[in-house]
This record gives sequence, structure tokens and C-alpha cells, in this order.
Amino acid sequence: LTEAEIKKYENDFNLNIQENRQIEFNYKNAVLRIRPEFKEINKAELFDGEKLKNPNDIMVDRFFYEVQGLSFGDEISVNGKKYNVCGIFTTPDYLSMLKSKTDFMADGNKFGLCMVSEKTFNALTNDNETIYYSVAFNKNNSDDFRKELAKNGIVLNWTGKDTNIRIDTFDGEISAIIMLGKIAPLFILIVSSLIMSVVMGRMLKKEYTYIGTLSAMGYRKREIIAHYLRLPITISIIGSILGLVLGYFLTEPFSCVSSREYNVPKTVYYYQIQDIIFILITPVILNTLASLLAIMRALHINIVALLKANAGKMKKGVLTKLIPHKKGSFKLRFKLKEITSNFPRSLLMLIGIIVSSMFILTGLLFSNSINFLFESNFHQMFGYDYQYILNKPLAENDTKGEPYMISSFDYDRGDEVLSFTINGVADDSKYIKLYDNNGDLISQDKTVITKSVAKRLKLEKGDVITVKNNSNFKDYQLTVDEICNISYSENIYMPLKDLNKMLDLPENTHIGLYSNESLNIDNGLVTDILTLEDSKAGLDTSIAAFKVFLYILAFVSAVVGIVVIYIVTIMLVEENRKNISMLKVVGYHNSEISKLLINSTSALVWLGFFLSIPLTLATIQVFFNTLTANMYFDFAVNLKIWQIAGSLAFILAIYYVTLFFVKKKVLNINMAESLKARE
Repeated sequence: LTEAEIKKYENDFNLNIQENRQIEFNYKNAVLRIRPEFKEINKAELFDGEKLKNPNDIMVDRFFYEVQGLSFGDEISVNGKKYNVCGIFTTPDYLSMLKSKTDFMADGNKFGLCMVSEKTFNALTNDNETIYYSVAFNKNNSDDFRKELAKNGIVLNWTGKDTNIRIDTFDGEISAIIMLGKIAPLFILIVSSLIMSVVMGRMLKKEYTYIGTLSAMGYRKREIIAHYLRLPITISIIGSILGLVLGYFLTEPFSCVSSREYNVPKTVYYYQIQDIIFILITPVILNTLASLLAIMRALHINIVALLKANAGKMKKGVLTKLIPHKKGSFKLRFKLKEITSNFPRSLLMLIGIIVSSMFILTGLLFSNSINFLFESNFHQMFGYDYQYILNKPLAENDTKGEPYMISSFDYDRGDEVLSFTINGVADDSKYIKLYDNNGDLISQDKTVITKSVAKRLKLEKGDVITVKNNSNFKDYQLTVDEICNISYSENIYMPLKDLNKMLDLPENTHIGLYSNESLNIDNGLVTDILTLEDSKAGLDTSIAAFKVFLYILAFVSAVVGIVVIYIVTIMLVEENRKNISMLKVVGYHNSEISKLLINSTSALVWLGFFLSIPLTLATIQVFFNTLTANMYFDFAVNLKIWQIAGSLAFILAIYYVTLFFVKKKVLNINMAESLKARE
């Protein structure tokens, strides 16, 4: 576009157009994409260091800066000229620092975005300069502007901010993190409130005689309640304050972890008074209510019953009464009695195991989904070693490469307009092989959409849709012949000649080439070259990041499991001191008592684990749906048998290791305990 054309478009359509120029150079093993400082749209923001001052100053993105081991003041050589690294910058159009749309994660070893002054940029060689345009609309007239562009020329590609993978991936992940940030603390809060309720209930049973005495002396219920609520309220307040202080210091590290893969400006931390109040009072309210329920249960007992020596003894519940007295072995009946006699304690154990198991299973589900995405789709989408993207369509191909054509389209789903790409595939293509969900090869003469496109556009086989081309802004009818099993792609595939015919282009027109070897092509015709090696490097980086995430979840799982199992087992031993003593009197050895009593909760461990499987699958499916709501992803949420077995072994290991250290409690109980306070 000429300056006069830009001015005319801006005046006629009340918008701003910015010409964006960039040049790529090699630096060591990386590609540096150098751009001048933009003045109107996608303006850079200083992340660290200093802004551009001198002609030889250069700013780089954070990923490239860190991976290359640079420091401010270092010199880097680009195209035979040395530049001084003065600062790190961020820009709104590169939140995800991806070299191309097919990359998975930022890799500073392979790609870097740099910025120099406009004067310095103009002095660079322009043999491989690329020009594209950014548009900012001041009113809702995008369609009118695009129709005008279609009359005057060809738009090779139109990318809105909502369909730009460098932007919408960040938006989707932030939404998912916010959702996860609301769910995970809720789980922890529920478990802690349940622990408080169970522990208070146990403590109050030892206080039944005192409660009865206070009631007999004329103390009113509200006075007794106020007395016994002091401890849980004090503990909750202290815990909330300590948690708030700890959270304050952990906010920045956790924020850095969540934003690590994105090129975002430095986060400004601020805390609203209503959030601080909510953080302080919510645990206090929940724990106070949980403790109040335990106190009210005690106050509903008759004063005479409270004054008895065995007032704290648990009454037989409905489930306990259902246990047959003569059927089954003594050991089985004893274990069932211990599980059913104290319902809050058993519920705590069950929920604790469910939460602990969900943490470890969540890590495995994430790992499985990513592995499926990369292993299943990576090899299918990248059947070639080199992908050349040209800067203009060509009708003749004098290379050994396989031609392809791509064109961007919009589809009005009713509730929103979605963009996707149609890929024209050459006859008898060697590199694009599509398979259906049964693994059968799909004929290359069909119009095929991917699973991810079908999910987001809500399409099925046989559907006929109307789409609008982004270049000429014309409407076309498409029939969905097949759906292939690719889970990560915005592509619709159709024969090359059919796509060109639809666009009124010569039959062999192409915008790129696939090849298994490097091609001899004029650099002036090439916009970008994508290689299998670069894509695999991004894959390795992604897998490494998710392994760290898996280790964190395993650690959290272990902590939750150990805390809950220890508390429940200690309570179990304390409640059965007399029974343990009596069993010793009648000749049971410590090992036998441990198997009979301490291991009685093992059924709850198994039950909690297997209940956690469907709960985790449902929860993570909702999480993935939120994460990929604005992306062309179709994650497969599944668990393999060996992973379920491994997770169960992990939970059981935590259970039995914790029990091993608790067994000392059994050894310390004297046989004389059975003779004390007997009626």
C-alpha cells in the first residue's frame, strides 16, 4: 500500500493502518526477527533495562535474552554489524513468543524478536524484508473495509486478534488458570474445615463430663458455645493471617511460574481490601460453623448422660447396626465396625484420599493429553521435513517440492464469527495423509475437516456450511465429506485444484511447498521456512515444562495424603486405647493389632481412589473446555491402565508408610488401660 492509499482508507473508514516491516537474520542457531519501533499499533513496552537511545542499540525479547545468556551492555553481531543490547521489551502481538503458527512453545535457542530504531532499521539490507499491515478500527465497520480491500487486490492472510495464536492462547490459558485458582483452594478449604470438625468432635468427647458439669451448674448454652468456640476461632484467625502473609510473599513467585511461557509486561501487584477481608473471614466462618456443629451435637445430649464416665463413647450408628454379629470373621466385623462407628472420621479419610488422588491423576491427565496431542498429531501434520511459505502465489513450480495452497476463511456460527484455513492438497500427496477416527486412510479427493475444527465450529459429517473468504470477501458453500483425527489444527483440507477453482485461480497456483530436503528457491520469494527439527525442539520444551508441573502435583498429593492419613489414624488409635489394651490382654501381638485396627481404613483408601477417577476426568474435561474455548484444540482426556495402577501404588505407599510411623502409638499402650474407667 502507498502512503496515499493508507491515508484514503483511514479517512474513508475511520481507522488507523500501520505498515509493519521486519527482516530476519541468522544469529548462531537462532533466527532473529528484527523490526523497527512501532509508533501507533502494537507499541513496545520496556520490561527491563533501557529504551533505545543510540543508533547501535537493540532490544530483545525475554526468552531470547535469558536462553542466550545475555546481559545489558553485551554486543551481538547481526549481518556483520555489532549491536548493543540495551533492554528487554514486550509487545501485544507477541504474547506467545512463537516464530510461526505451528510452534508449540517459545524457544529462545531457535527464535528471537528484536527491535531497533527506525533509522537503524532503514540502514539494514532489505533483500528479505517482509511487510504486513495492522489495522485498528475506531468503529464497527470491519466488513465494509475488507470488502473494499477485496475490490482492489488480494489479501493473502487476515488474522484478527481473536484468532491470533500468539494472543488467544494467552487469553485461554489465563481464563483456565483463574478457574483453577478458584477450585483448588476450595478443595483445600473443605478438607481443612472437615479436619477441624472431626478434631473438635474428638476433643469435645473428652470434655463431655465438663460440659455436663457446666450445664448442671446453670451455665447457658450460648456461654458454653462461646467457651468452646474460642479455640477453633483463634486457630482459624491465626491460620488465616499466616496464610495471608505467606500468600503475599508467594504471589510473585507463583505469578512468574504462570506467566513464564509468555512475553508479558512486568506484573503490577495490588491487593483490594475486600479480597483481604474475604481471605481472612472465609476460613474463620467455615471452620467456626464446622466446630459449632460438633458443639451443638454435644449440647443436645442429656445432662445426666454427659456426666457419665463413658459419655464420650460413640453410640452405634445405623450402619454399625447393620453389621451382622455372627456372620463373617471377627477381623472383618471389627474393621467394618471401626469404619462405620465414627462417620465424620471415615468421611475425612475418604475425602482426603479423593483429593490426594485427584492431584496425582490430574498431573497424569495433563501429561497424557499433551503426549497424545504431540505424538498423534505431530507426525501426521509434519510428514515433511521442510515447509516453505512464499510471499505471493505462484502458478508454476520448477522445484522438487510438493505445492500447496492455503487461504483464510470466516464462518458465522451464529454466536460468533470464527476464522480457519483451507489447505489445498496436491493430487497423490506424499506428505498430507489424513485418517478417520477408526484409523482408516481418507481419500484425497474429499473435503476433510479436523476434529478440532469440527468441535469448535460444531460441525458433523455431511454438513453444508457457508464460508467467507478473507481475500476476496466472497461467500462459498462447503460440504463436510469427512472428519479426520487431528486434534490440533485450524485446517480444512481439500484438493488443490478444487480450492484454486473456487478462488478463480489457475489450477496449479500455490503459496508454499512441502519437501524432505532443502530446496533451491530465491530468498526473495520465501516468507518463512518451517523445519521438522524446530518443531521437535518445541515439543521437547513443552514436555519438560509439563514434567515439572507433574512433580508439583505429586508433591501436593503426598502432603495432603500424609496429613489426612496421620490425623485419622491417630484418632483411630486414641479412640481404641482400651480395645487395644484388651486385645493385648487376650494375647494379640502388636503386629496382629496393627493389621486388625490400624489397617481397618484401607477399604476407604481403595474406595476414595476409585471414586477420584471419574471426578478427576469430569473436572479436567471442564478445565480443558475452558482452556481451549477460543482455540482449535480437542484434548483427549483419558487414563491408561498402567497409570491408574501406578497412581494407586503411589497412594497406597503414602498410606502404608504413614501407618508404619504411627504403629509406635500402639506399642506404647499399656495392658492396664483396659482396667481403667470400666463400668
